[in-house]
Amino acid sequence: MISHGAEEINRDEAIYMRHRLKIFGRMQKHWKTRSCTILHAELTREPTTTMQLNDEQEAEFNALLELIEDDDDVTNVFTTLA
Repeated sequence: MISHGAEEINRDEAIYMRHRLKIFGRMQKHWKTRSCTILHAELTREPTTTMQLNDEQEAEFNALLELIEDDDDVTNVFTTLA
């Protein structure tokens, strides 16, 4: 799978793969042609740069983050904090 663009593969009871969004369709097609069942696929965002906060800023941010995550309309929250 690395030759098809996967950046990371973890094997447990299932196979977990991480790769760039632009090859997502190609990876799905590859697995389907091999009669493999895709149980779950999701988009996650990983920051290319991160930032650090002091303790006060981190407390404020965490309070805001809790408010956002508690909103029923919010499904995923991504940040650039390390």
